[in-house]
Amino acid sequence: MTENEVLERLNAAFPGGVIYDEEYRKKLGAVTIEVHRLHRAAGQGRVQWLAARSFTWKETGYIEPDMRFREAEVPDRLDDAFVLADGVLKRYPLAGEYVLTDSEAQLLYQSASQTVQKVLRNDTRITVRENVVLVLETIELLKSWSSDQPDEESISFWDYIFLQYGFQAGRSDAARDRLYTHFCKAVRDTLGRYKRFFAPAGKTQRYYTTLLLHALAPRRSIEGLFNILFNFYVENLDFQYIPEDTSYKQFTKGMRARWNSGVVVQDDLQLRSDAVFSGLQTLFNERPGYMAVLCDSLVEKMDALL
Repeated sequence: MTENEVLERLNAAFPGGVIYDEEYRKKLGAVTIEVHRLHRAAGQGRVQWLAARSFTWKETGYIEPDMRFREAEVPDRLDDAFVLADGVLKRYPLAGEYVLTDSEAQLLYQSASQTVQKVLRNDTRITVRENVVLVLETIELLKSWSSDQPDEESISFWDYIFLQYGFQAGRSDAARDRLYTHFCKAVRDTLGRYKRFFAPAGKTQRYYTTLLLHALAPRRSIEGLFNILFNFYVENLDFQYIPEDTSYKQFTKGMRARWNSGVVVQDDLQLRSDAVFSGLQTLFNERPGYMAVLCDSLVEKMDALL
């Protein structure tokens, strides 16, 4: 492969000229070997060689595509629940980050409740737009969820959701099953359509985990992460925040190692993971780039407050 061919591949993969370490290794495969050959032949390091060709190398700051904040407007005034839900899901990596106004909350709830009634009537004429609204409103309703039981099939979890829409599960097993099936499809299809995070199948209870994660719930888990990060800031960073510090990549790797025996990490990180529940655990395992950037930003705020 010639140098021009390598540069074409690099420009195609990184049109903005910024190359993140994690993305570089994931995207380019054999090209990384060619880059190594070329910078060695030029008597330069990789970063120096890339910089001479207008590329900027970054050890930190990589965020996976489905966890990126996107430029999209959330209208200030509206009377269409879908327009609101569409704007939120386009813009925010976790839909629960958006704080609804009272009028927006009322608009969403009324629209989502009508969709639930259609499902209960066995009306199959439910649109994509209605499901988008249903998913966002369900995430909003789960912001007050406080249980730490990591079980997607927990009766209390799903029945809590259905009860918020006025349906008591004991009335009809068939209706409950129909609601459950529709909600799962709506979540799966909506997050897929917007290319937002959806927990993988297998080890995780994916719908429980996904919905609570987008709702930033339970609160105890988020508070647990804050406490762990503050201890890390004190014990490992000695009350110092340094921009573009790779410590947060090591922190994320250390947290992953607590749930994944295949991840090797330094023993001196002094981390506790027992206070972090399934949603954040899944993000640490599946989206380490996002979590490293998030933890960096949280410690920066802690440092500013102190």
